Amino acid sequence: GAITMVIILAQTQGLGVAVISILVAMVLMELALAFCENIMKVIGYKSSETLTRIMGIILAVIAVQFVLNGLKVLF
Repeated sequence: GAITMVIILAQTQGLGVAVISILVAMVLMELALAFCENIMKVIGYKSSETLTRIMGIILAVIAVQFVLNGLKVLF
């Protein structure tokens, strides 16, 4: 999903924006991994499960949109 998003971002917004978005994502992931124990203490187990499910739904919506865009191009 992330690779596809970067490819689409590079095609629509340019290579510079794609590189910046990759760097921002890398920094945010490093911070999340560095402070994951503290984050889990704050948000709790149930909230973590809820966020995981919401992100899964968002990923599914993006995938469906890609399929619909591809079908639109074919027909």
